Amino acid sequence: MSGAVLAAVGGAIPPVVAISDTTVSSVSGTTATSTFQLEPDGDIGRYVNAVYTDLGDWISPPGAAGDAYEAKMTTVSGSLSSGTAGSWLALGTLREWTRASLSGTQTYVGTLEIRRASDGTVLDSATITLQAQKVN
Repeated sequence: MSGAVLAAVGGAIPPVVAISDTTVSSVSGTTATSTFQLEPDGDIGRYVNAVYTDLGDWISPPGAAGDAYEAKMTTVSGSLSSGTAGSWLALGTLREWTRASLSGTQTYVGTLEIRRASDGTVLDSATITLQAQKVN
């Protein structure tokens, strides 16, 4: 049933979770840092060397975000400098994953899944690549 028909008959339109494959790359002469984050208000953000960019929303409408959803990053290759991989984390709190480099190029690739906490149904997944390159 379409959203318009549901609205017309008084039904609620369920929230829609959508994430896309994303690469966050940084280059710096000091410490290079690439961070991907899911925010409790529904935003997706990235930090490249401490500069924030809003990448859109992981849920629509954003007001439906919060502890009703959980995220899990599963490592495909590399390692994180900070952030948790391999565990489901409630999205009522800011969640972020970072790869930093003090020397050369460091890369992390993970599969990010978002699920409904109430029944464990995975609603979407994406490949997240974090690349940090320190140049001399």
